Amino acid sequence: MKLFFSLLFYSCIVLACGSSGERDTGSAPFPKRVGSVNDYGDIFTAGEEQVLDSLIKDARAGTSVEIAVVTLDSSMAGLDEFNSYTLRLNNEWEIGGTERKGILIGISAPLQRVRINRGLGIGKNLSDTHTKNIMDTFMFPELRKGNYFEGTKLAITEMVGLLQ
Repeated sequence: MKLFFSLLFYSCIVLACGSSGERDTGSAPFPKRVGSVNDYGDIFTAGEEQVLDSLIKDARAGTSVEIAVVTLDSSMAGLDEFNSYTLRLNNEWEIGGTERKGILIGISAPLQRVRINRGLGIGKNLSDTHTKNIMDTFMFPELRKGNYFEGTKLAITEMVGLLQ
């Protein structure tokens, strides 16, 4: 009898928690793109969004590279799927068009995650090494202080400098 209740208890735990504890965001619909700055994580003020949008528009004119920023709240992607979610979102939004000359900066404050996706059309001007250096040198120090706007602005400025 004790064995029966033990098995019943563990079965209920497995059913209640699910088999992996991970959310399946692979089939969830993506949010609609509303412009260059898509602040679904609500980390920027309206004024900061305007500054970033202006910076991104100037970058597009000077480099022909399309840049978009998306901030996510914790309900949109979990820790384990953040990287794949931003990559799929980049593809869904077709950042950079058919030439694949696009960059998506994904930020999740609650998950403490950042990812920069570069399209294949970017070339060697902005390599993986450059991207890592930009995040380590310009973004992360500001993000650690809660300065999401400043870190994002610095990263965009540095990327544009390399792409020109």
